[in-house]
Amino acid sequence: MIRRAYWIAGLVFVALILSKWSPRTGFTPLIRFGEKWQERRSSRLQDLPISTVPQSSGYDGQFYAAIALDPLLVSPELDRVIDAPAYRARRILAPTVAAFIGLGNSWLTL
Repeated sequence: MIRRAYWIAGLVFVALILSKWSPRTGFTPLIRFGEKWQERRSSRLQDLPISTVPQSSGYDGQFYAAIALDPLLVSPELDRVIDAPAYRARRILAPTVAAFIGLGNSWLTL
């Protein structure tokens, strides 16, 4: 009985994640890019079809997405595109895993 409840909860979780998929913007609505940071986005993000929340500063995910696109933290533009680089760089596991899965492709990384 308990095992079935775990399976149902897992399936509901997966269904909720998949409900955010858009053929045009992929899973970027989950990252919550804010319009106020649009001018300061990484150059690798500028040409991608990203879901942007209007009149918003966005969410932390947009900064970790920038780190995922440069997991070695060597790009000089990181200081401009991330609100607190020293703070964000300490939480690098998830962005590094995303970069590994994306295999250098910006769209797949996001």
